Amino acid sequence: MTKILVIEDEVAVRENLLELLEAENFETIEAENGQIGIEKAICETPDLILCDLMMPEIDGFGVLTSIRSEPRTATIPFIFLTAKSAKGDFRQGMDLGADDYITKPFTRAELLSAIISRLSKQALLRKYLTAKNDIKTLAPEIQIIESSLRQALEKDDASEFEIFYKPIIEITSGKIIASESFLTWNSSDLGKVHPSELIPLAESTDLIIPLADCLLKSVCQQIKTWKKAGLPTTQITVNLSAQQFNQVDLAAK
Repeated sequence: MTKILVIEDEVAVRENLLELLEAENFETIEAENGQIGIEKAICETPDLILCDLMMPEIDGFGVLTSIRSEPRTATIPFIFLTAKSAKGDFRQGMDLGADDYITKPFTRAELLSAIISRLSKQALLRKYLTAKNDIKTLAPEIQIIESSLRQALEKDDASEFEIFYKPIIEITSGKIIASESFLTWNSSDLGKVHPSELIPLAESTDLIIPLADCLLKSVCQQIKTWKKAGLPTTQITVNLSAQQFNQVDLAAK
């Protein structure tokens, strides 16, 4: 049974969500605040998380940041439910790795549509990663994923890819001394594909090298843009694929 974690500090709203989901035969877990939500996400590893944005102590942004930083929970689909409809809040949520952002009030149909859509995409990606070593089991829709990723990488503007940066902090001083770069894929078929999903996907084909090259090129372009704007920059780290070390032109690149 599909397990959904509901993180919501308002009792009435949380109970309504739980009742709705249970009526649709979902297994539910509830958390009355962000900290408990983080702990239950790590302990229970739900199939999907619904999270309010405006909560005391740890808000939804903080919850999502923690969820994405933990290996066990990094790829769990995450949907914001909030009354905040400002574009800035939406943009921040999606930049942090949310899979959807639903503003209140919403209908039962809208919520279920978002949940089913994300679970279907997640199931398709898992099916791909399971079948990748047995070409006979690859269904047509899985082959479409490979083709879609290849086409996205062949675009000159890399418009379907987005870089985000995680700070590297010196423990003694608490200062940010560098940033680690990560690439996400905004796929029309799968939605947002996070690095922990994207890397195995690319490695299962011959696309890991062009993907790594895309990351390296994009980071260099970003640093150039920051410098032109007169902004201070720190050291940026880029993860390389083991396959890249077999390239004779790696040092020159």
